[in-house]
Amino acid sequence: KLPDRLTLLCPPDAALPGIVALTQYHLAETLMSEGYLTAAIELYEQFDASANQPVEGAPAELGVLRRANPRAGQARAAVARALLGDYAAAADQFRAAFAPQTMEAADVRQYAEYLLRADRIEAALTALRAAVVDDPAALALLREAYARRTQPEALVAELRKLVKAHPDRRHLLMALADTLREQDRPDEALELLRTRAAGASANAALRWAVFDALAEQGDVAAALAEATAAVRAQPRAASDAAIRINELAAQADALAVPKLGDDFAAAFVSALYAEARGELDAALGDFARAVALAPDFLPARVRLARMHLARYAWDDAIAAARPEDRAPLEDARLETILGKAYSGLNQPDAAVEHLRKALRLNRLATEAMVALAELYRDNGQADRALRQLQALIDADPRHERGRELLFHAYLADGDNRAAARQLEELRRLGATPTCIARCVAFMEFNPNAPDTARFRATLQEAIDADRPDAATVELIGLAYMQERRH
Repeated sequence: KLPDRLTLLCPPDAALPGIVALTQYHLAETLMSEGYLTAAIELYEQFDASANQPVEGAPAELGVLRRANPRAGQARAAVARALLGDYAAAADQFRAAFAPQTMEAADVRQYAEYLLRADRIEAALTALRAAVVDDPAALALLREAYARRTQPEALVAELRKLVKAHPDRRHLLMALADTLREQDRPDEALELLRTRAAGASANAALRWAVFDALAEQGDVAAALAEATAAVRAQPRAASDAAIRINELAAQADALAVPKLGDDFAAAFVSALYAEARGELDAALGDFARAVALAPDFLPARVRLARMHLARYAWDDAIAAARPEDRAPLEDARLETILGKAYSGLNQPDAAVEHLRKALRLNRLATEAMVALAELYRDNGQADRALRQLQALIDADPRHERGRELLFHAYLADGDNRAAARQLEELRRLGATPTCIARCVAFMEFNPNAPDTARFRATLQEAIDADRPDAATVELIGLAYMQERRH
């Protein structure tokens, strides 16, 4: 930049050394970003010499740079040398830029990477042994170092030492387990995780690691038993259970729900597994049993209430979400379920009350926002529905259902341009093919000259290209009904 260059060309002025030093730094940054690496190195090194002279009234930014690292110029020069491919010089200069014991974890990782690129493997390992204790990102470099030495067993031995010396660092344990699996030693990995998970200080994450290892080996019954132990030991870990058990059920078609125990955790895990397998009556019974055994265990209560909601059993959903024999449970999910149930019972005032309460409990409860917008729409309050949908998109710009509803709100209002903008935004955000197809079908549909065959074809093409979903199939059914093809 010309002003920076002119400043540097000016004769030295004793009153302005701080400004000159700061200009050197910024010009070096500009030169490096534009690829003039040798010139940048020279200026970075000059900066350190200039910046560390005591100056009264130096710019505040210079003070920040000094406090962060008195040799900041040397550190940046080392980066430039690495970009030139001179990793040995980069490593030496980078190390010299820091006083002993002052490197942060990211600095040690960067230094070790330069050493590795310079083929100074032993020096890199020395740096990494300390770094990996507090810096999980450094583990990749540790693996690379041993791979360069073609010593896979030595990596296992190194990780065992680290795990033994630092038993509280879970990332080291997981790295050891992953390494054993990569070396086709899954039984050793499983035994390692099981031993640690059985300890008194084991956390839920370790138990889920055992679950994942068992699932990978195809031992579904043992994996479900481990999931039960995880939920039992730490009920808050139940949020991790559903996704994992869904994936497990997909690979275990032949295995019926095993007997897991008699407590709330066993009932909950059994219910999740039955639900994932499509055995909905069994799931409903097990969720109800989990709630009876542990009335304050919200994950089971929420799932029980949702199952009733999905069956249009409005009164049962209300009873599950708000039991009469207990004080109300303050939870946005339960309030949302209550709102939907009262909407199903055609009690809009009660529905609005509960949905608004859900948003007071969690202002980002998008499910409640969608339900409230749909309730306003269905009760002829289009303006309120539109405002609610706009609030939803402000809270979650990628919310597919919210954008689809906003598309329909604009279309119903006759604002085709705004509807088209929402359709384009859905495309840009990568919405599902069926969602896009539903919007396109409605955009092209002319109620004055209805072409229901074309409407159906647009939706069917999306299903054929992706997969069916309830909303799209329902629209196809309604189109057939329009044609009186019952």
